[in-house]
Amino acid sequence: MNKTTLLSALHNQQTKHKSQLLGDNSDYQNQYYQSVQQYIDTVLQTSDGQTIAHNQDNLLTLGQLGIADAHEILLLQAAIHKTPQLSVHLIVIANQSINRQQLQKKWQQQGLLNVKHPLMPYASALLNAELAAIDGCQRLTLNNTRLMIDVYYGEPLKQLKRVATPCKQRIHHWFALPCTSQPNQVDHYFNQTVLWQYARFSSDNASFYRASTTTEDTSANTIDKQLTLCGFNTILAEIPTSIDDIAMAERQAMRQHLNQQFAYNPLPSTIEKDDAIAIIGGGIAATSLALSLAQRGKNSIIYCKDAQLGQGASGNKQGAIYPLLTPENDPLSQFFQQAFLFSRRQIESLVDDGFHIGHQWCGVLHTGFDERSETRLTKIINGQHWPAEIATAVNAKQASQIANLDIDKSGFYYPLGGWVCPFEFAQAAIAKAQTLANVTVVYNSHINEIKSCATRLGTLFQ
Repeated sequence: MNKTTLLSALHNQQTKHKSQLLGDNSDYQNQYYQSVQQYIDTVLQTSDGQTIAHNQDNLLTLGQLGIADAHEILLLQAAIHKTPQLSVHLIVIANQSINRQQLQKKWQQQGLLNVKHPLMPYASALLNAELAAIDGCQRLTLNNTRLMIDVYYGEPLKQLKRVATPCKQRIHHWFALPCTSQPNQVDHYFNQTVLWQYARFSSDNASFYRASTTTEDTSANTIDKQLTLCGFNTILAEIPTSIDDIAMAERQAMRQHLNQQFAYNPLPSTIEKDDAIAIIGGGIAATSLALSLAQRGKNSIIYCKDAQLGQGASGNKQGAIYPLLTPENDPLSQFFQQAFLFSRRQIESLVDDGFHIGHQWCGVLHTGFDERSETRLTKIINGQHWPAEIATAVNAKQASQIANLDIDKSGFYYPLGGWVCPFEFAQAAIAKAQTLANVTVVYNSHINEIKSCATRLGTLFQ
């Protein structure tokens, strides 16, 4: 089934794809959930999808515009659970953010957290990921790492321009939620400039499906025409069409232009599946990298100078974990928030897999210790309207209650922070990585020199 047939089928098929969210909703809402289920079933089961999965290590890449109350993600989780041979990378672009607390409140009202609801296990897993209302990318791994979700919160055009074009695994199918076509949102998601950014991320034969819960979508024809100009097939395309060479040339020109902006950090050359990537180190940075590579099916060799992992700074019994913020909330500060949340998820995932890692999410209380540090902390507190799940200002009385100690200073409280045993995390990360890929650790190794050696097989490092 080609992409055009796929979209026509969604529009015309009479076969029912029953959604687990059908219930006491309006007819249009039930019809919408049914169309979502049909979209998911189709993209996961078409012959095109199977071909993509086979060629890209069983990975299918999807795009989604908007997040609303994340029902679509729950339905995707459930569908992937029934399709064990397939992994999915979902990229979500959302102008309006939603955090864990807001999702939990909505889902409680909707009955999704009822133990008898079929989607409850998936809702609980997504809540445990602690999605936060922060700008930039948050990576979630669900369904035993078979569903990887990158959630980009913030102005879509701003977010997309920050991301380099992937060499492989470009988006094959886009799904736009009804909220993206609302009058106050449509310009953020469907202006011509941002449409070309979607095209840059997409495969040449990518499809674009826009959903609606009403019959009144005054912008539909205009948006579909713009999507067609960018080389997408939409629900209007009911007969096979050839790839638009002009649109493909424009996409390629955009990719090359953006790659020039990332010239300071060039994309790596293609790495063969069985090639091992060398990692020098033996602490939490090296082992975290090995785990992330293994989760992508990449082999690695760690060269550790010590007899065991985690003998340097990572040998401490406890390490505080919380985001490093700046008053300006610049890109580095945003990165630290994203990395902090991702680290939490990695630790929780390893613990869920049965690995022992000493840790406690007890929160972290940050106060100044002299006039200079207090001034700096106050500047950070007052610099931004920080999301409550990231950090919140507390007075001396509140700080004393949190710490259960008498504290005469105000401060900043990181509710999701805590401590972790770095050594145990390093050990668990390697143990998990070795279940996913060929990961070797060479102990007592001392690297004196690294040089490039051209061989018939490529470039080696000695």
